[in-house]
Order: sequence, then C-alpha cells, then structure tokens
Amino acid sequence: MLKKTVMITLTSFLLSLFLVHQEESPDFQIVQDGQGFKVVDSTNNPVEILSSREEVGQSLFYVRNDSGEIGLLLTLEWVSSKNKTAKMTYTETTPVVDAQGNTVVFGSTTGFDITPAAEDFERTPFVAIMSTKNSVTIRISDDFKEGYVYEDTNTGQKLHNNELTVNNLAPGSHHTFKLQGHLQNSSPDTTNTVKPSANTEIDTSASLDLIKEPEFISLSFDAPTLSEEHIIKPDVSSVPYHDSPLGSWVHLTYIPTDTVTIEPHLIGEIGCNNSTTFSGDNRGDITPNPWVFQPHRTAIKVLSNWHNPINQRIYWFKSVGATKKLENGVVVETRTASDAGIAVNNLWSNNGASGFEINHSVGNPFCSLGSIAYQETVQIWRFGMVAANGSHFGVPNHEAYGSKTINSFGQQVFQKVFSFGSPNYTCLIHFPHCKKTYQGNVH
Repeated sequence: MLKKTVMITLTSFLLSLFLVHQEESPDFQIVQDGQGFKVVDSTNNPVEILSSREEVGQSLFYVRNDSGEIGLLLTLEWVSSKNKTAKMTYTETTPVVDAQGNTVVFGSTTGFDITPAAEDFERTPFVAIMSTKNSVTIRISDDFKEGYVYEDTNTGQKLHNNELTVNNLAPGSHHTFKLQGHLQNSSPDTTNTVKPSANTEIDTSASLDLIKEPEFISLSFDAPTLSEEHIIKPDVSSVPYHDSPLGSWVHLTYIPTDTVTIEPHLIGEIGCNNSTTFSGDNRGDITPNPWVFQPHRTAIKVLSNWHNPINQRIYWFKSVGATKKLENGVVVETRTASDAGIAVNNLWSNNGASGFEINHSVGNPFCSLGSIAYQETVQIWRFGMVAANGSHFGVPNHEAYGSKTINSFGQQVFQKVFSFGSPNYTCLIHFPHCKKTYQGNVH
C-alpha cells in the first residue's frame, strides 16, 4: 500500500485555470481497479485502446472515446523486486584515494542472474496522467485519503476524488505540476525534541527498517497536451513526453561548519578515545557538478543510462571524505572511513524505469561508536521523473538531487529533492527519537 505523502508543483497560471474550471467534467475519466488505472468515458463505459506500451513501472495508452476524442494515458507504478530473479548483479572497483584524501569507488551492474518477468516485481499503482488536446488530468491512487495542489508554499487546493483536471490549455504545450496527498489512516511525520534519558537504549547498528513502498514520497513532472501530430497518429512510438535517456540520483552528507566539536561526555570519551574536534566541510547546499563531488562526509551518485545495454544500465560513484582530527585548531591526524558502509542493493531496470536501494552507515574513523545512517529507495523513470523515500537519523546535513536529460547533447539539469540537517551530533549513536522519515521531490 502507498504510505504517506506524494508531492506535485503547479504554476500560478495553471492553478488559476484549475480554480476556474474544476467543476467541468472531463470526457475521459481515470478509475482504479485491482489491475491498476484505466480510462472510461463520462458514462463510465470503457474507451477504445488504440495503441499501448505496457512496462513494469511505466505504461502508455492512446485511447479514443465514443465522440472520437483522442487521449494519452501515462501510468506510473511504484516498483520493488519481489525475488532475487528481479535483482541485477553488480561489481565495484578497488577504492582509490583522490588528492583530497577522499576514497572514491566506481560500481556498475553486470546483468541479471535470470532475465526477470513482470511477475518478479511488486507493482503498486501510483499516479496516472491523462492528456488530451486541451486538458491534463492527474489522478493519484485510491490509497490516498486526500490530495492537494500547491503553488510554491501557498495553501493547497483540495483535489476532488483524488483527481485534478486543468482545461483550456494550448495544444502541444507542457505544464509543471506538484501534488501532495495523505494516505488512508496516515498522519504527517512530526519532530520529537525530547532528550534521551540515561536509560535510553542506544542503537549502534544503524538498522533502519526500510519501507519498500512510498512514505513521504514526492513527485513533480511536466504533463503535456497533445498536438495535432499525436491526434492524427496516436501511436505510442511517438508521445509528447521528453525522452530522458540518462537520469541520476545524488545524495551527499556534509558538516556545514569549518570545525565540529562532539560532546566529549557522550561520544568523545565513550567511543572516540577523547578525540572531540574535527574539520568540517564549511559549506551549504550546492547544486551538483556533473563531474565532481562538492566537499562531503559521504557522497553517492547513481545513474540510469537507457543508451546502455540492460546489463550495464545502472552505475554509480561513491565517496567517503577524509576526516581530520584537530588539536588547538591544528590538524594532527587524518583518516578515512571505509566505503563499505555505502551499499547499492536491489537493483532492477527495464525500458521505462530503474530502481535501487541505498543502505548507508559510515562512522567517524576515529570513533568506535556512531555513524551517519540512512536508507532510501529510489526510482528513476525514463521520462525524467525521480522518486525517493527513506529513513535517516538527521545528522549531519543531507542534500539530495535528481537529474534528467533536457536536450540531444545529453545536458543534465539537477533539481533539489530534499535537504535537512541537525546540529544534534548525539544522534550519530542512533537514539530512537532521532529516527525520521523524509520527504523527497520527484523531478
């Protein structure tokens, strides 16, 4: 079942159209049954399917109703591998150390043990997008009890029956949406600021019961209207969505200050041999450089390249920053933690989408206690959307980005997915109250 939150953005122009035209009934209606989303006409009769392309994670359908109107339905699924036959094998290179003392590793998929079939995946209906010549309809799963359209940070406009239709749009145009919905029997995550007592159990394993299905997951995307070309020739080999053959996910952790002092009574004396002051990264959030990582404690970039054969589809770079111990403001020793604490698992891919999990627990190499810990599930669609959900312990700072290809030259555009941080370094030892789920944006 889908879990807490999906987020979709909308321009002020589109929002005003929604407010004016929300009472109009579309000629196509999106409904959901046990098989997923499908389209019916205004009298609830099935429409004619003219052309279709069904894949795990992403499917397309050109349809026509009784009045002859043409529409294009895109359905997105949240996917997880059901068994090992759906998971790709992979390999990683021997770590190398760069000029800054950071460990860098390259990894890539090598294929499947057995070519997976559709039944090897868990597939949950997520979002459906219906495009006609002059309108766009967005339908979120029935698992949501309510949904809202947002413009920037303004108050959201509630969706009716989990659906939004925007009318009177120009043919062949593209529009950006963001959407937020709350799941049945769910409530937003809240921050617990209660300090741990002396009897609070300390979790040093960094185990984070990863949620396989979306919780606090976000989605934003461009939704097109149909041009005359697509109406005349409604074939799924030609659709108005921009093909993004290369998409990526980037997640960095960093210390925003120049130095950081860890409370000696809690960690320094217990696990760090009285080492309490270390160099930081001295920066804020920075949009990624396509070629190098910004200063970091840890970093990972995972790419899905649909130009590659499927056995080479997903590859990644991961890095662990050098840790510098300070005494009286002077660096007295430098160590680098193992990269083994950053693992890419449960990889899968097909012609329309790719997915993977990142399991992360990297400690301070001067300390035997505590680590930067998070787990996340990420999904990348070939139409340029990236989704993520997961859990973390909030410290130090985290920043994550998704990217998509925007032209034939392969140029990548990065969009921030989420950013959070906490100065409470006691959370490095994983007090239960520190564990949070996070919300990601899909771009």
